[in-house]
Amino acid sequence: MRNGIVLAVLLICLGSIVAGHFHWENKIASTGQEIQATNIASLNEQAPVKSQVEDQDEQNDDQGAQLAAEYANQLPSPLKEAVLQKVTSGEQVRFLIVGSKGLTGESAWPNILQEEMKKYYGDTFEFYIQEITDHTSSKVVEQQLHLLDEIVPDVVLLDPFVIEDNYGLVQMSRRFANINEMINGYKEQNEEVVMLIQPSMPLYGARNYPREIEALQKFAEQQSYLYLNHWTNWPHHNDVEFKQYVSDDTQHPNEVGNNAWAEYLLRFFTGDEIEDSID
Repeated sequence: MRNGIVLAVLLICLGSIVAGHFHWENKIASTGQEIQATNIASLNEQAPVKSQVEDQDEQNDDQGAQLAAEYANQLPSPLKEAVLQKVTSGEQVRFLIVGSKGLTGESAWPNILQEEMKKYYGDTFEFYIQEITDHTSSKVVEQQLHLLDEIVPDVVLLDPFVIEDNYGLVQMSRRFANINEMINGYKEQNEEVVMLIQPSMPLYGARNYPREIEALQKFAEQQSYLYLNHWTNWPHHNDVEFKQYVSDDTQHPNEVGNNAWAEYLLRFFTGDEIEDSID
């Protein structure tokens, strides 16, 4: 009888242990599922936040590209096609500005133009500035100074050293030949390069120089080069008001002159009638 009671007690204890074990295993499994469910729910809550940021960035990029395309679409050919191709492919336009002097520095018109263009085109244009001082167009061509090894430009804005040629007494026919040679050099690098030609700055009281600029414009038009005549945004070079646009020696644009120069070019690239002068 006593042995039967002992056996019954042992069986009850063993059953309790087994039941407790299964209860504990189920509790652990249940807790693990709750933790996993909590982690998944947490991740699901965070995922939309990241997605919204990415979507906003993509929307901003799309809007920026659309705005750049709208401005590019009003440009004259072949500049329009060149810029639009870069915008649609998400690439930058390598824009090279070449001239004789006054191109560098925070207050110089190329820097002003670059900063203002970002407001319309974003990062569509990547600017490169090449200032070549105290050289005639003949010297530039002979030494290949107009070409850069580090970049192949898509667009070139060229001031073909008219002032230096004026001082250096380079004949007009030679000047035009030099311009063609410079342009051919760019085309050898990139046959699709778009050439823009602009005059050097006006000179106060000059007589022969304005006629040389007129000849340059006719040459550019005959050769089907885009000619950007920023002189139309300056006072007449014989007017006293002109002195407000240049340095004391009248040989360099001052802040007013640089702004006038940049403003003309910005209006060309954007098509906007700018009501207020660039500050």
